[in-house]
Amino acid sequence: MSATGLAGQAAIVAGATRGIGLAVAHQLAGSGVSVVVNGRDRELVDQTVAEICGGGGYAVGVCGSAGDDGVA
Repeated sequence: MSATGLAGQAAIVAGATRGIGLAVAHQLAGSGVSVVVNGRDRELVDQTVAEICGGGGYAVGVCGSAGDDGVA
């Protein structure tokens, strides 16, 4: 996946704590994109945010299902 030209932009990644969503969040952050990490497990959301920030990226976490009106 190439995120060329996205540096300085922001992205919301639903399901960012596992599998493809996790890989996408890391790839985007590594390309200079500010990432909103979304997932249902608070510990995994916090862990993913810490990994991205520890690697020099910027991320914030939002815990909950993206399908819930209160989260979306």
